[in-house]
Amino acid sequence: MQDTQVPLVPSPFPGGGREIRFKLVFYDGSRLDCREIFDPNSQIKELYEYYYDWFNADGVLLKKFHAHYHPNGTPVEITQYDPWHFHLKLNFADQHGDNRSSADPEGMTLQDVLKEIKGYIAIRQYDCRSEEQKVQKGRKKR
Repeated sequence: MQDTQVPLVPSPFPGGGREIRFKLVFYDGSRLDCREIFDPNSQIKELYEYYYDWFNADGVLLKKFHAHYHPNGTPVEITQYDPWHFHLKLNFADQHGDNRSSADPEGMTLQDVLKEIKGYIAIRQYDCRSEEQKVQKGRKKR
């Protein structure tokens, strides 16, 4: 796991906020690119916004988990999902996740996102067979 901390970078806060960026790489080769922005006005520096973007091992977008408000002037068909929303792919070529969907009204924690990803990876691992397993199975039928 790679963890890169970038203190006091520009943020939506007038006084600046601490932003942390890191990547989590999973055993199937997929990765979660994470960006978290913390409220500088909070006594406990609580998480204000997050952007968790999940890609497969080939760098193809799988899903985005976001919590943020879009800037003024953004069309209502986008802002209607603020602040917590998912970006889902319209098709395989869609690398932006142009299809948005509402998330739970309480949002998701990083642990919730990881739980969803873990379930997906477990299913894929269970359903996928290596070429060697396929060959061995074919030999047994002879």
